[in-house]
Amino acid sequence: MAAPQLTTTQHRGTTSGRLLAGGASRIDVDRAQDVGLELRRTKRWPEARSPVPTPAASTAERKYWGHRLSVIAHSRKSQAIGKKDPYHRSMPTDQWTELAHSLDTLRSAFEDSYRIYRGPVPGSPAAQEAEQDMLSGTWGKTPARDANTALLPTVLAALDHLDSLGILLNSPRGAIASHTLARATLDITLTPWFLLEAGIGSRERVRRYMNLRLQSLKEQCHLETGETRDVRDHCAQRIAGIIQAAEVYGFDVHRKRDEKRPPYLGSPMPSATKLSADIISSSNPNLGPLYWRVGSSIAHGQLHGIALFFGPMNGPVSPAHGDSAVSLQTSAKETAQRCAAAPLSIIGMLTRLYKQWGWEPKEFGIATSQLLATWRRIAIEPTEIPSTFTAGGI
Repeated sequence: MAAPQLTTTQHRGTTSGRLLAGGASRIDVDRAQDVGLELRRTKRWPEARSPVPTPAASTAERKYWGHRLSVIAHSRKSQAIGKKDPYHRSMPTDQWTELAHSLDTLRSAFEDSYRIYRGPVPGSPAAQEAEQDMLSGTWGKTPARDANTALLPTVLAALDHLDSLGILLNSPRGAIASHTLARATLDITLTPWFLLEAGIGSRERVRRYMNLRLQSLKEQCHLETGETRDVRDHCAQRIAGIIQAAEVYGFDVHRKRDEKRPPYLGSPMPSATKLSADIISSSNPNLGPLYWRVGSSIAHGQLHGIALFFGPMNGPVSPAHGDSAVSLQTSAKETAQRCAAAPLSIIGMLTRLYKQWGWEPKEFGIATSQLLATWRRIAIEPTEIPSTFTAGGI
């Protein structure tokens, strides 16, 4: 028997409900209808089929929304036949596992979104900037699009660090290394977060992107330490091309007298501590730099950083140790307090990416709320109950 083909009036009934149950939002369903997609139900799984000519919708839009609903339907089918659902895993058994589990859930939410969207969606701020690109030429065919998408590998690198942090949290070792990973995660997120700021416009975004390219090219020059100059000459040529085009496009070019520092267009990129303050908490500007400096002290092996892990020894102290015998140790509570910059900066970076690329943030928002609740609860949980409480008075 042929599968029933649903009309637009039926769309808001049974098929809409099935898609919503499978992970689609009301926006997904309504937008699919707006661009002229018919929804066909084959047995149990609704899919978008046969684009209907709609003057207001482009072919790319119809293809995009059809692909999105098909992926959602496939995901729903996979869950029904018993495949693993990243949002319904076994409950963690201790605080360390809870922290790691929350990081994994956040990463899974991003991966699900990326599998559906793959990049900026039609009509998103990033797509609109790409359509209005006025700076193509020496800087490439699509510098406005590149400024919105070129740092995706950096986003994935930050998420890879977050994955590694989760592994260490589940491991009996790596108590100190976990803090180094948290600090590195914060560092990596700063560049995409800065570049994906909302509302700055295509020209400003491209300027920031070109400054990042100038910085990277200058660093590549320092990698060649032998007698040959192939890399240095190539990088110098690329830098000169960026600067020449910038002057044509009316950007102010600032050349550093120090040969080790790169030139820049307009204003230089803010410092890491300034960006850390903004990405972690705009209402508490001291918190981000504190995370950054504490993480740096541990990553660089400074004494005051390593001393954070000193704790009393559980057992007899050898007379040779004197009065200063300690052991290196930490707790889930202390780790949640000192490593929170990693998930917080990832959330800040991805929040900007979702908005700029026009992604549906529902599942990401759920994972974010769960993560924040978990880390907050473990970070502020008292280590012991005061004796005055157990005695029945204060």
